[in-house]
Amino acid sequence: MRNYFRNLQPYFRDDNSELYLHDTFEALDDMLENCVDMIFADPPYFISKASWDVSKGLNEDFEFHKRWLTECKRLLKPNGTLWVSG
Repeated sequence: MRNYFRNLQPYFRDDNSELYLHDTFEALDDMLENCVDMIFADPPYFISKASWDVSKGLNEDFEFHKRWLTECKRLLKPNGTLWVSG
């Protein structure tokens, strides 16, 4: 199985999969460029009453989404695709 990370180690590994337990941005920052064919994301929309999904204001919410989308662009291969659940 190919390793897509520079330093992070999986929390769990078997013959067919790996599971990583890290802060999202820590993991994204550690991944190699142009290494994935497809990304499926279901990001927070900051619209529910759950503590992790509350808006921090327009500017901070925008910067959060800009940050993870920029990382997705860096990680995707030139013909890769990004699916965002909405």
